[in-house]
Amino acid sequence: MTECCSCGLEIEPSRGRSWEDGLACCFQCEKGQPRCLWCRRPVFEAATRGSHKVICVYCAPQFPRCDHCQELIHGDCLTYLDKAYCRSCAQRYPLCLECGQAIARGGECPVCQGPARACAGCGALFADRWLVFEDSWYCLPCYWRACRRCRFCQEEKPRNHDNVCRDCHAPTVSGPAAARRLLEDVQLFCREELGLWVEDPYELRLARSASAIPKLHTDAYTLSLATVGLWAERERAMWVVEGYPVWFTSVILGHEHAHAWQSENCPQQSQDVMEGFASWVEWRVAHSLGYATFADNMVSLDCPIYGVGLRRCLQLERQLGPARLVEKMRSLQSFSLWTSFRAWIFS
Repeated sequence: MTECCSCGLEIEPSRGRSWEDGLACCFQCEKGQPRCLWCRRPVFEAATRGSHKVICVYCAPQFPRCDHCQELIHGDCLTYLDKAYCRSCAQRYPLCLECGQAIARGGECPVCQGPARACAGCGALFADRWLVFEDSWYCLPCYWRACRRCRFCQEEKPRNHDNVCRDCHAPTVSGPAAARRLLEDVQLFCREELGLWVEDPYELRLARSASAIPKLHTDAYTLSLATVGLWAERERAMWVVEGYPVWFTSVILGHEHAHAWQSENCPQQSQDVMEGFASWVEWRVAHSLGYATFADNMVSLDCPIYGVGLRRCLQLERQLGPARLVEKMRSLQSFSLWTSFRAWIFS
């Protein structure tokens, strides 16, 4: 018999439960205990402090830790260089654009004396994502005004007040039936063109807005928009946002379908491998639909996970070809230093 991890007593048959890693608890101790956000087991030793989102010590390595407050990040986060920040710190502190350090006071970094640059449009200090246009740094709303591009297709076209061009304004995805038809087209493309077969079925879910998509432990970063897609592996469910352009929804479905394939075929991968390959599938779908400007901007994205990961996958595709790249992903856990170096050189 096994011992309860809380009270230490031996658990008689049918008086408790155990898990594959050896953790066990009796039903009496399990009562009233919070559940871990990740593994859903009762939490007797938590890795989070002062949060209603409880993470057990066993699952803590699955989550990044905020570089400023050191708390585990269990929701949306900001990543820059090799640092990650929880949403609270990202909204409260601007970051040094030289080393990524959060700056609590003043406009100069106490570590490297780099600047906390202000938006060239509105003048506000950056405490969230930013983009560069013509050597100037902008917050997201000011960026779209400055570059005069549609925030979906990235083309220089006349836009409405939401910075969306006429072509992207309609048609849009409305309702589960339309989204399901798009997903079937994307699945067919992935099978026929890329060799990505997903054996087990999964559920497609629509969110009314980007903020309605559940937040997990990673930052779903897609060309500076908010969270627009999600693959929830434990639930085998895929989320996309209702009302986005049809072609844009298709490329996001390609990205999330790649994650579904990874969950069946790939080992535990580093985040840049996992997101880089999914972005490669998204890039291929975008090109197949004729949105080359969107795809080109994906390649130039200044993000240490999505942008650099995509460039690494494109470099491997040039070396191996698309079919062997897909096959390599079945065993690849992290990029080699040479691949990483070439991804930076050719970015």
